[in-house]
Amino acid sequence: MNLFAGIIFSDAYSGNHNMLAEHRTLASIPFCGRFRTIDFILSSLVNSYVDNVAVVTKRNYASLEDHLGGGRYWDLDHRSSGLRILSPFYRTENNTEVFMARGKLDALRSVQPYIKNLKEEYVVLTNANIIANIDFDSVFEFHTQSGADITAVYSHICSRSLSDLLVKTDVSGRITELTYAVDEQEKQRDTALGIYIMKRSLLLDIIHHADEHDYYSFEKYGLIKNTETLKIMGYEHKSFAGIIHTVKDYYDLSMQMLSEDIRKQVFRQDSPIMTRVMDTVPVLYKYNASVENCLIADGCRIDGTVKNSIIFRNVTIESGAVIENSVIMQNSMIGKNCSMNYVILDKNIHVSDYKLLQGAPEYPYVFIKNTKI
Repeated sequence: MNLFAGIIFSDAYSGNHNMLAEHRTLASIPFCGRFRTIDFILSSLVNSYVDNVAVVTKRNYASLEDHLGGGRYWDLDHRSSGLRILSPFYRTENNTEVFMARGKLDALRSVQPYIKNLKEEYVVLTNANIIANIDFDSVFEFHTQSGADITAVYSHICSRSLSDLLVKTDVSGRITELTYAVDEQEKQRDTALGIYIMKRSLLLDIIHHADEHDYYSFEKYGLIKNTETLKIMGYEHKSFAGIIHTVKDYYDLSMQMLSEDIRKQVFRQDSPIMTRVMDTVPVLYKYNASVENCLIADGCRIDGTVKNSIIFRNVTIESGAVIENSVIMQNSMIGKNCSMNYVILDKNIHVSDYKLLQGAPEYPYVFIKNTKI
């Protein structure tokens, strides 16, 4: 039996606003042409033979349920274990009032019966907004051999949010300080990815203690408050990693996927990123098509110019259209002689002929799904 079970939080509890997550969870935001953000952490777990995974939801999770289905695309459609989607609500002690979870500890409190019934000795808590290919085999080995109470996975990335948790370790790898960035200079430090390993019994103790004191932030009261009383070790993920909080994070990470070197770090042949399979026809490049440094998904019809962009499935770009430095999600249609630069189009958007859409590198312009322009 596998010693590790996974619990994935489908939404962040940081309060960062992301227009792309207004009608869906962070976990189900489309990414890199054909994936959803949850695919990366879920595939990493499955590739390390974690075959009992629960996804704890918060709100707007219909598209997430549709994407995950029964888990068969990740080989998680098992009877005794597999993939489960758990309720986003928690009840008060008298069981009469129901609230939306304020933080991870509230969410864990709401699914405490599930955690108690797990047969695995260890639990992996992780966010879903992580773009990385994590070698969990190495993380698990590090955790068990180091004698850690909790192992936090971190990466030396440029933190993009003041809500990211910064890590400081001593020479042994023990975490001596966990803090949130307070200025731009501090954001250049090691950043916790939101992945934590611990024994199931310890997690239940933390939940029980939080319940007694009405704590709801796992990072504040499960980690920061316990850096001296618990042995919290840091495991450095040395390959590429990014965290999506805001639209700017999403845009920057999308553009980084155009780098072949970064794609090789994320999309490894020995550790594939799996997703829901959708059979579509190959891309049709028509007479006027010109494509440079792009990722183009199946089912597209291209008759315009596309540069430095990511185009999802079943997108049509008519003749004379010029698309640059943009992300166009599935089933969108770009009319003739349109010009588009630093733009993110969500799903099912129709842009009529001769439209000019212009954003900026620091402020990419976003159009929400099902919009006509």
